[in-house]
Amino acid sequence: MIVQAALRAALASAQDDSERSRWVSCLVELEYFLPDRELEPYWAALEHERECIRLMGRANLEHRLDRPNGLTPELRASYERHVAGAAALRPLRDRVAAAADRIGRELQR
Repeated sequence: MIVQAALRAALASAQDDSERSRWVSCLVELEYFLPDRELEPYWAALEHERECIRLMGRANLEHRLDRPNGLTPELRASYERHVAGAAALRPLRDRVAAAADRIGRELQR
């Protein structure tokens, strides 16, 4: 969705028809080459990573709801689950990112 949103934003800000056409082609190619079944693990991996960052941000800021020296046991367990989830999905995320990069290079030719 992030890549699709970026392509849609680029499409909306295109200055002329040729630029708009190029962005439409990129969006169509992305959606064709990266079906939902491949994109879903990608978004899941990113969500796990985002949650890890959020939880560690709370710990680093010594959030008043947490212990000053880190996360509560419940939040620590949640953090560890998200780390494991992100690690398990990372190969799929990397494969989707590589496919998107390959599509982008092909369309630039």
